[in-house]
Amino acid sequence: MGRRSASQSFRAEQVAWRAGMMVRAQSIMTLLLMVWLAAEYNYNAAFQSLATGTLGMFGFLLGGTLATIYGGTLIVMYLSPPVTPANREKAKRREMAVMVTNAQRLKS
Repeated sequence: MGRRSASQSFRAEQVAWRAGMMVRAQSIMTLLLMVWLAAEYNYNAAFQSLATGTLGMFGFLLGGTLATIYGGTLIVMYLSPPVTPANREKAKRREMAVMVTNAQRLKS
């Protein structure tokens, strides 16, 4: 039975690793599509007029701003240290709530 659980654990690790790689690949594809969209917006006057008419004042996001924000978010996500159980415990300890059980009401 121990051997079976070890193979199940290995299988779960493989599935998690593959899922992580798929998320990274999809993120990179999304970033590349945003870069392509920004290039198309910058060099295509018809697309600029369509975006201005459709998106109004948010059309500037297509000029590369949105791709930059998304790329920065990806960099922060992938370069930040992973959350370990020790980090979770520190975070839980910091979130202590103060409770007053026998509060007296002020008489007005």
